[in-house]
Amino acid sequence: MGNACYYSVEKLLSSSLLSKNLKVRIYKTVILPVVLYGCETWTLTLREEQRLRVFENKVIKKIFRAKSDEVTGEWRKLHNTELHALYSSPDIIRNIKSRRLRWAGHVAGRGKGIDWITGYQLKDALEGMVNGRRVQGRRRCQIIDNIKIHGSYAKTKRKAENRKDWRMLGLQKKKHRRKKETNKQKRNKQTKKKERKDERKKKETRKKGRKTKQTNKEETKKERNEERKKQTNKGERKDERKKKRRKKETKNKERKKEKETKKERRDERKKKETNEEERNKQSNKEDRNKQSNKEDRNKQRNKEEGKKERNKGTKKKKINKQTKKKERNK
Repeated sequence: MGNACYYSVEKLLSSSLLSKNLKVRIYKTVILPVVLYGCETWTLTLREEQRLRVFENKVIKKIFRAKSDEVTGEWRKLHNTELHALYSSPDIIRNIKSRRLRWAGHVAGRGKGIDWITGYQLKDALEGMVNGRRVQGRRRCQIIDNIKIHGSYAKTKRKAENRKDWRMLGLQKKKHRRKKETNKQKRNKQTKKKERKDERKKKETRKKGRKTKQTNKEETKKERNEERKKQTNKGERKDERKKKRRKKETKNKERKKEKETKKERRDERKKKETNEEERNKQSNKEDRNKQSNKEDRNKQRNKEEGKKERNKGTKKKKINKQTKKKERNK
């Protein structure tokens, strides 16, 4: 609902005809009542509070618009600290807390004065007097947990009976107090200012250097124009152009020839390398074949010599046997 209300008034917030104070008034009278409807009975988590703050910052950024950076000169969005400085009224969460306290005081101190039945029901809703067992697990956040300020609910109830004390407590909650700056924050600001000054000086020096370069270029252009004016004849300019074209053509031809020669040399080198590799392979094959042939011949020779030795041994044995037989027969 809050977004729908915001987008319905977006054109008014972004228009340059209306003043910023009038836009803030529109935000407070049109958008905030829709967003905070029934906020007195809310039990907010941290995530929900953050979402509400983001929504408020979005609207305020739309009202106060972008800002030009002092160093770079570019447009940028406002930071949250800058927004809080411009928008002096209290935060949306503080507004919710003050409304919640006002409603709690109304119920705790004077609930039964309105009507006995309605007062009893409101006190039950506030104090959580419900019959039955509690569900297992951590207890959920209740309205009383958000209202407890000074220790216990009994003390807040006593304060609610006295109107002046309760109103003063609500006003204290409403006040928007800024935190004091620490020494570290002040030092950081001073260092940032020094850095910005240094960046500005650097930019100025760069601009001066650019201006000197531009003046030198302009002087060279003027000199060239004066020389061209001296050459009044158009024929001379045409001849110069032709000469320039011829020079370019000759240069291009020479470059092409150099590229072609380089390619031819590369091809020749590659061919030589391939031929050498093939020759080495063939020579290695021939050497292997020769070695294999020698080994085969040696094996054959060894076999033949072994056979001859065996035959000689068999002949000697036969002769010995024959001689022994002859001796026996005698």
